[in-house]
Amino acid sequence: MTDPEKKRVSRDAVLVTARQTNEQLDLFFIDADGAVNVMWAVGTGTWSGPLELAPAGSAWSGGSLATAPQTDGQLNLFYVDNTSELGGAITVVSVVGGTWGKPVALTGRGSVSIVAPLATARQTDDQINLFYVGHDGAVNVMWVVGNGEWHAPQSITRAGIATSGAALATARQTDDQIDLFFVGPGDIVNVMWAVGKGTWNGPVGLTPGGTAPNRGALATARPTEFQLGLFYIGTNNRLAVMWAAGSGKWGKPIVFEPEAVAVGEVMHELGHAIGLKHEHQRPDSADFVEIVGGTPPNYGPAANCAPVGPYDCESIMHYPPSTTPPTLRVRDPRTCVRVGQRNGLSAGDIATADYAYGRVTTAGAALASQHRTKDQLDLAFADSFGAIAVLSVEGVGAWEGPFEVTPAGIATPGTRVAAAGQTREQVDLFFVDDDGAVSVTWVIGTGAWQPPVALTPPDTIRGGDTALVTARQPDDQLDLFFIDRHGAIHVMWVVGTGTWQPSIALRPSGTVEPRASLATANQTSDQLNLFYVDTGGAIHVMWVVGTGVWQPPVALRPSGTAEPGASLATANQTSDQLNLFYVDTGGAIHVMWVVGTGTWQPPVALTPPGTVEPGARLATVRQTSDQLNLFFIDTHGAIHVTWVVGTGTWEPPIALTPTGTAPANATLTATWQTDDQIDLFFADEHGAIHVMWVVGTGKWNAPVGL
Repeated sequence: MTDPEKKRVSRDAVLVTARQTNEQLDLFFIDADGAVNVMWAVGTGTWSGPLELAPAGSAWSGGSLATAPQTDGQLNLFYVDNTSELGGAITVVSVVGGTWGKPVALTGRGSVSIVAPLATARQTDDQINLFYVGHDGAVNVMWVVGNGEWHAPQSITRAGIATSGAALATARQTDDQIDLFFVGPGDIVNVMWAVGKGTWNGPVGLTPGGTAPNRGALATARPTEFQLGLFYIGTNNRLAVMWAAGSGKWGKPIVFEPEAVAVGEVMHELGHAIGLKHEHQRPDSADFVEIVGGTPPNYGPAANCAPVGPYDCESIMHYPPSTTPPTLRVRDPRTCVRVGQRNGLSAGDIATADYAYGRVTTAGAALASQHRTKDQLDLAFADSFGAIAVLSVEGVGAWEGPFEVTPAGIATPGTRVAAAGQTREQVDLFFVDDDGAVSVTWVIGTGAWQPPVALTPPDTIRGGDTALVTARQPDDQLDLFFIDRHGAIHVMWVVGTGTWQPSIALRPSGTVEPRASLATANQTSDQLNLFYVDTGGAIHVMWVVGTGVWQPPVALRPSGTAEPGASLATANQTSDQLNLFYVDTGGAIHVMWVVGTGTWQPPVALTPPGTVEPGARLATVRQTSDQLNLFFIDTHGAIHVTWVVGTGTWEPPIALTPTGTAPANATLTATWQTDDQIDLFFADEHGAIHVMWVVGTGKWNAPVGL
């Protein structure tokens, strides 16, 4: 963040942060030349600065800094200046409306040691306090109400109660009580407190003598809403903690001795710190362990969370077996082993932590979108645990999930999925299960997802990753197309909420590569087209009118046009013009089209050769009623868009992201989120899913991780 050639900073320099506005974070430090500096960042933007608030020589490079908002629009930064051999003056510099003022001394020159720590606290809604230890060892406070004048320092203890330069810490113990902590004579940790605008009480010793060095560090933290913790470094160089609940008494300190806590116990607690729950609190835990007794929050179903992946008996987040209440018994020790181990993270722990922080699937994984209701959009994928998972958004709200809607291990992570509305209220998700069967899971409205059902026999598909494409033939018939393990193209269908019909081969074995792509589109209101690239690289179309018989395929492009597994995409450019997009063997994107029931027109190149990988995926969506967009990822991993308005000319592609954003062969999925917002989804090289979007004809927003 800083250039050591231009701004030297001591290794022991104090760093202090504060929020200047709701969107701006400030970072303060004193550099090696004694200048007081600020750096800042707005939102998720880059850091700016450093900017010198006080020139070189103003403060000691290892001096203390403290911040406090004086009013809603004013932030104060406090430091001790370096203007006297006898010590310094406490100085404040303030920012109002984004403009920093000049430093102002609050005390006389030499009134405090240049190494004296400073601490601030808000005693009431409009009063802030500044604390320090003077040369005489007395604890002092000075304060300001609103934007008034600072009151002169007042001693709140006798002289000699602390060492000049002693550390201070403050915290709010209750809504109207603030506490001040310091190390006093005899190396005792002390507390003082004030209630409301009342006088200061204490000091009262919290620890025995010889507990903490008088210049040792102090810090406070609130583990829970009603509990305040105080941390300090003891004279034996050990970290210690003590706490008080509400306005109650302080408990005895607990010292963290070296190796007194097993590494695995630390890992377990850090797991909680990053959001992981107990494994034995999963809803399926009863299948693996029997627990008698115990109450929340450590036992019983965990609230406001959902399990991911298979049950992990070896998780470091699992409690060990116990014969004393609450008891925990392993149902089958042969299959559920190492329960409660604390030797290290299990593979499941690592995968779950990755999942919790965005790495939910494989690089460039297939994604499928579908509106479950008018306002709710779902995005489905095969997650890193082999479960089908769903992310959801309501209107322009926040995305939620992902939630696994099938058991883990049912599918290959990242495999292709398809989504479609079987009826106006029922959404289907199609995938190939681990047995090689085409399967479906479904949901009606905002209800629960139903357990998956196999639509074909096992071993229909080889390797799990095959094209799954849906289309509506008449209004109430949903078709599902797939490629079997032998390279034959099949269709199966369902009418309304009826039973799925057995699949019928539309093309014989060897027609296409088993992992080739398929595309569908309505050429007219009653004609459905199916497109594919055969094993020789020729592009074909076959079609059906109404509920009639599928017609034999017609070659639209000769052999060698595209790679056998090349991606195809379709879209209606106008109400009667259908476009077909493909990538040729040289990495150029082409479009060909037909108007009504006319003749297909020869292809036109939309990009130069080498723009994309021959196996690159394409996606289309209508941005407005007369603008059609085509998306692709170039060979360097940048996402591009090209577009056409009406029957006009296609515009040159524009990069929407930098290079390296996504794998060159990643799947792109585009859809409408609301009436005027379109979304584009992709999975990056780490398996994290991102969305970028545009409203109307505005500018595209940068990708955001979901």
